[in-house]
Amino acid sequence: MKAMIGGFLMFSIVGWALWALSAKTDCDQVQRFAAPVNLVSWGARELSANWIDNEERTSAYVWSAEARETAEKLIARTFFSKELRCVWSNS
Repeated sequence: MKAMIGGFLMFSIVGWALWALSAKTDCDQVQRFAAPVNLVSWGARELSANWIDNEERTSAYVWSAEARETAEKLIARTFFSKELRCVWSNS
């Protein structure tokens, strides 16, 4: 069972990295490399939606946007050694 889960996890990581590297522009690569951060923050917001009020929900959206921006800046500086100026279509 451990080997199967480990194999699936390794396959997922390699697939994600290849998917991210196959993007045509630097901005698309950064966005794809930050996809796990977006997925986790989306999941946290959706799972907590029934238990928090509107003010806390707004705070969760702000936190999610800040986490995405921070991850994208870190990835851009790490892989491209510069801060990219990207305009996201799904912001």
